[in-house]
Amino acid sequence: MTRRLAALTGAALVLTAGLVTIPPAAACGCGGFATPAGTVAGMDIIGEQAVISLVDGTERVQIGLDAISDAPQAALVIPTPTPAEAALGTSEVFTALQTLAQPQPKEVSVWWPKFGIGWGAGAPDGVGASGVEVFQEVKLGPLEVVSLGSDSLEDLLAWLEQRGFELSSALSEGMQDYVADGWSFVAIKLSPDSAEFDGEIPPVELTFDSDELIYPMRLSAAATTMQRVRTYVVADSRVDRTDVQGEDAELLFAGPLDAQAEPDLADWAEPFGDAAYVTAHEQDFWDPEEEVVADFTFATSSTQGDFHRTYEVEV
Repeated sequence: MTRRLAALTGAALVLTAGLVTIPPAAACGCGGFATPAGTVAGMDIIGEQAVISLVDGTERVQIGLDAISDAPQAALVIPTPTPAEAALGTSEVFTALQTLAQPQPKEVSVWWPKFGIGWGAGAPDGVGASGVEVFQEVKLGPLEVVSLGSDSLEDLLAWLEQRGFELSSALSEGMQDYVADGWSFVAIKLSPDSAEFDGEIPPVELTFDSDELIYPMRLSAAATTMQRVRTYVVADSRVDRTDVQGEDAELLFAGPLDAQAEPDLADWAEPFGDAAYVTAHEQDFWDPEEEVVADFTFATSSTQGDFHRTYEVEV
C-alpha cells in the first residue's frame, strides 16, 4: 500500500525530523497513536506543534501533527486534565504563527570577504466498554472524535480494543498515570481511506477547564524515536516553561500579537486585546524514555521583553 501523508496541520511544518519506522502504536507529544490490531502498518510522526491559551479557567489548544502512514485507519488518544470539547482548527493559524516567529535578517557590514569553509553560506536552516463515560461524540470532517473518561485503565483499553485498536504496553503504562491523576481523554479516529480523506487531516482544537497552562507530554515517554515539539502560547505577556524539562527548551520568539496585521490569529488575540502576546518554544527529546518525565507547563516569565531570532546578511 502506498504510504500517505496525514497532516493534522493541513500544511507543511518546519518541525521536520528524520523519517523512521514506528511500531504499530506510536507516541507523539500530545498523546499516542494506535493502528488496527493485527496489522503491520506503521505511522511515522515527523512533526508536532500546538498553540495554547488560558482564559478565565478555560484552556484552548490547537494541535497539529505531521505523520506518514500506510495504515488504513489510526486512532490518536490525547489526555486532558478535565473533559474536553473538540472542534476543527485551521491550518492558517499555524502558518501565521510560523511566519511571525521566523528568524529576521540582521545586516552585518563586511569590508573584506570571508574565504574558506562556510563562505557563502545562506540563512540557517457512544459508550462501548462498561466504566467509560462519554462526554462528547462528534464527527469533524474525516475525523471521528470522542471525549471520554474512566477511573479504570482496563475499561479504557477495552473501549479502544472493541473498536479494533490496541495500544502498546508502554503507552498503556503511560495512560495509567493520567487515569490515576483523574484526567480524561480525547480519542480521535483517523480514516485515511475514507471518501472524505484527501491526504490532509485538519488540525484539532480542544477546550477544557484548567487551573494552569499545560500541554500533555508524558505519553511521549513511550516513543522510540526523537520527538520534536513546538508550542506557541498566546497570553498577555511573555511566558516561560516551568516544568522540569523546560530548561532545555529553546526560545524561538517572544513578541506582541497584532490582530490587524495577523487576521488569521485575531480569534486567539481577541481575549487579550492590545496586550496579546506570543511566546514560542521548541524542544527535542532524543531519548524520550529517559527525558520525558512531565507535562509541559507555562507561567509568566520573570524575563520580560521581546525576542527575535536573527541570521546575518553580509553587506
